[in-house]
Amino acid sequence: MKIFASIAINSLTDSKMRKIILAGADVLRFNFAYSTIEENIDRIKKAQEVIGDLNYNVKIMVDVPGNKVRLGDFDTKIFAVKEGDRCVFKSGPYTPDCNEFIPVQIKKLGDEVRLNQVVVLGDGEIAIQIVQITDSDTVTAQILNNGVIQAMKGFNLNCKVPSDILLKTSIDLIDCLSVVQPDYIAIPFVDDQFNQAIDNRMIEKSLESKLIIKIEDQNGVDKIEQIASNPAYDMVLIDRGELGLKISYESLGLIQKFLIRKVKKYHKKVIVSTQIMESTINNYIPLRSEISDVTNIVLDGADALMFCRETGFGSRPSYTISTARKIIEFVEAKIAKYGTSEFSTTK
Repeated sequence: MKIFASIAINSLTDSKMRKIILAGADVLRFNFAYSTIEENIDRIKKAQEVIGDLNYNVKIMVDVPGNKVRLGDFDTKIFAVKEGDRCVFKSGPYTPDCNEFIPVQIKKLGDEVRLNQVVVLGDGEIAIQIVQITDSDTVTAQILNNGVIQAMKGFNLNCKVPSDILLKTSIDLIDCLSVVQPDYIAIPFVDDQFNQAIDNRMIEKSLESKLIIKIEDQNGVDKIEQIASNPAYDMVLIDRGELGLKISYESLGLIQKFLIRKVKKYHKKVIVSTQIMESTINNYIPLRSEISDVTNIVLDGADALMFCRETGFGSRPSYTISTARKIIEFVEAKIAKYGTSEFSTTK
């Protein structure tokens, strides 16, 4: 099983990337939802230099942002909040001070929300409740739980970025990638027209990157047979972060197993992403539920895990990878010796 490791704010230095690679990462993921295209291109070039110096066969993945509204940027990148706090959220790309307002990258935010509406931020780390709509751009919300608001994370409304704007943003990104020639490009499944346009542009730009299709919502789940059978897609990524917010979360475990089974039916490789071993950001031993999760992902036949916050924002990303490797190799050794049927609960 391969490990995809996200490179972000806490893993951008040469030394951190070196440790991540030496710990066992097979692919370095760069999420273009954070920072500018130019900044991310420079980071990829730096990563390619580190890989070259180590002489390791480690690949580069570019993650094209999906169809979602996001928070804007702020200098501190994180902003701690407590349950009961009130914060102002305002349409815009940036704020110098989150105590004044927190930016949301959508026009007329006040027209898109309603009083008492609960909005989840990120992958569910923080929830807020709208308590005042000041004007068409500005609202006040009460924080519903302790935690940290992170710049550029999702502001999960039901509305979506218009597909023509999303396509233009994605095409602009694709046009810049020939200078780094990533091994993989991951794109969201939107619709046939959108995805075909991306594939066509990659051909025009002579990009030889393998295409990973991201399943992020019910539409992707419903069309998994069509997606998995499409020869244009080399791998399928199950984005649990998005799925856990866009479908009923109690169904997520079964949907994950369903998607893995369908993808493997067409002999495609499948990646499982998000909140896999986040406890290792702070804990010495991972949560037992995480150990079981990784074990079951291996037993279900997935081909790769993708770490997000664990390696992008955690202070010791290499520890997460080495810990995961230990679990994966143990399970794979048992499968090689006894077969998967030995561990089935349906015998």
